[in-house]
Amino acid sequence: MNRKGFTLAEMLAVIVFIAIVAIITAPIVLDLIEESKQNAAIDNAYGYVDAIHKYYETKSYDEGNVIVLDGQYDVVNGILNGYEADDLDVPVTGSVPINGKLIYEEDKLVSGCLTFNDYRVGYASDKFDIYGKGSCRINGDFEHDSWMTIATNYSIDNNAYDNEIGKTRTISFNYSNTNYTVSVMLLNTSTPSECRLSDFSQTACGLVVGFENVISSHNITDIWPVSGGWWNTTNEGGWNVSALRRDLNSSVDNDNNPNNMYYVFPDDLKAVIIPTAPIVSGSGSSGISNNVVGSRNSLGDYLYIPSAYEVGFDDQRDDRKFQTRTLDYYVLHNDNAHRIKRYGSDAVSWWLRTANHNSGDQYLVINNDGSLGSMAPDGFGQYAYAATTFRIGLK
Repeated sequence: MNRKGFTLAEMLAVIVFIAIVAIITAPIVLDLIEESKQNAAIDNAYGYVDAIHKYYETKSYDEGNVIVLDGQYDVVNGILNGYEADDLDVPVTGSVPINGKLIYEEDKLVSGCLTFNDYRVGYASDKFDIYGKGSCRINGDFEHDSWMTIATNYSIDNNAYDNEIGKTRTISFNYSNTNYTVSVMLLNTSTPSECRLSDFSQTACGLVVGFENVISSHNITDIWPVSGGWWNTTNEGGWNVSALRRDLNSSVDNDNNPNNMYYVFPDDLKAVIIPTAPIVSGSGSSGISNNVVGSRNSLGDYLYIPSAYEVGFDDQRDDRKFQTRTLDYYVLHNDNAHRIKRYGSDAVSWWLRTANHNSGDQYLVINNDGSLGSMAPDGFGQYAYAATTFRIGLK
């Protein structure tokens, strides 16, 4: 009987063929395994938050009292802590998150992040998704992260930029035929419980960025807080009717095209500036409340300037001071030196949006030494843009 086996050349050919197939298919197999792990992490995240809701639905039914999830909830090894959750061991089938954070507003999950194995599963835009590997505790870099990265990181971890308050970076734009290069500073990262009140100004809530110094330009345009220009010496209507508000947000040119500062900002920055509403400001002597809008569901303004209370002054002339809060930066640095803004090397005075309650024509201002003053808009205010402020988030 003849027995014919494989020749050495044939065996080598088979081995080479198998190796080639392995090289081609291995990445595909690894990608499938990675995708499967990521999908499992996302499913675990949905399972965890579903378990939280089911737990509180049952608890509400058993106690005859509706329990509403609200505020920030911290997660460590599946244990939940926050309002109505004191070391709650969430009764979930399957994996529990190693750590994380969930933000609720009136029983609705609005943002958060949960760590499963090596994956950060973030909740943004009403869905969970994978945001890379690592812990949900993100250490952001305000100076170097892209604007979209900043907005995304903050949506996942509201503490991502806590250590970056006071850090600056520059932006450049052309407005009204003027080239500006401006240093902007991270002013605020916190969102305490009062920020969820319907009549509370959102101007010092969340991730707030403001102009620090106008580094260069060939001209600074005079813009007055009141409607109509310097000759209109009244503060009635306040921020709501001011020319400054219009020029920052809603002015148009002769062809009815947008001609405001927000419109000319860099596109990557505009993509993450979120509208702010309500904006509450001092009412002036008229006693009229000057909310720009009365509801957080309204569009609001993209750009605004701070109030006296927001920059650290508890002054009786600001009659709406308790409808806002002090920005984190001025809590940390509540002294005149840190309120000084500059045009080039020169310290400049800058307007606040607070109409003086003790006067019918004055607004509160920050003098060029950082102290608080009050002045009618009758020739002062050349550096109004020095205080331009906005909030960052995912739209």
